[in-house]
Parts: sequence; C-alpha cells; structure tokens
Amino acid sequence: CVICTGLGTALCYLFYNTIGGPLVRRLFLEQLARLDNAVQHHRRRLFYYLTVIRIFPMTPNFFINLAAPLIRLPFVPHVAASTVGLAPITFLTCQAGQTLSSLESVHHAVDKRILLTLAALAVCAVVPLLLRRRVERSLETLTDTEPIELPEELRGEPATDAHTT
Repeated sequence: CVICTGLGTALCYLFYNTIGGPLVRRLFLEQLARLDNAVQHHRRRLFYYLTVIRIFPMTPNFFINLAAPLIRLPFVPHVAASTVGLAPITFLTCQAGQTLSSLESVHHAVDKRILLTLAALAVCAVVPLLLRRRVERSLETLTDTEPIELPEELRGEPATDAHTT
C-alpha cells in the first residue's frame, strides 16, 4: 500500500507538471501563493516540513499533490516525504480493511499487535524531528564560537628561531 502512495504522488506530480497545471493555476492562484510562501520559509528543512504536513490529518493532501510541481517542489523530496508522511494513515486504512474483512465480533476490532505497531509508527515519525533539532543546536554551537588559534607546532608551519641565521 505504501508503494502505491508513492506511485500515486509521483503520477500526480507528473500530470500537474505537464497537463493539469494551467487549470490549477487559474482556480487556486491565491492558495498556491500561500503554500509557496510556506515552502520557501521552510526550504532548509523541506523534507521534514513536507513529512509533517502529510502526517497532520487536517492538511489537504490533494492540494499539495496539485500544487507541488507548480511551486517548484523538487520531485524526489516531495515523493519521499509524501510516502513517509502518509505511511501511518496508509497502514491504518489497510489494517482497518483487513480487520473488517475478518471481524467476527466487536471485541476483535483492536488487538495488542495493532496498538504496538501504531506506537512504533508514532515513534518513527517523531524521532527524525527530535534528532534534527539536536543536530541543528550542535551546529549552531559550533558556528557561534570564536575561531581557535592553533599552536605553531600543530599548524604545520616551520617555526622561526631567532638564533638561526
């Protein structure tokens, strides 16, 4: 199911990049401008931003698919973030279908395996965001420091001696 999500996202991108773009521009110009501003604001963390907006259930995913090529979202990060971000809901939907097809009583609708899998998916969705913040803080700490003056013996420069002629 997750592969189909990625494939569908890629096909939408290609369609609206070639044929459907003029219609979308005409109908959604203001919304395209707002999404483009948000994407430009998050350009440094584009993959994380796209993943989070796909995970959030109130985001209009259909519009992101329409708009992606029109606001110059790079193809690979867009498809990858969409696939990762939509994986939890794709899993839930497939799991719900399987559960309903084999349901014998209401008590069998939720079991421990499903809850553990959902918990693991939630952790997997949050871990990259937590690690990103830690890495960014470390990089900021490194870039905010003053340059270090290396001792002469570590610089690789020949030492000058006042006694040598």
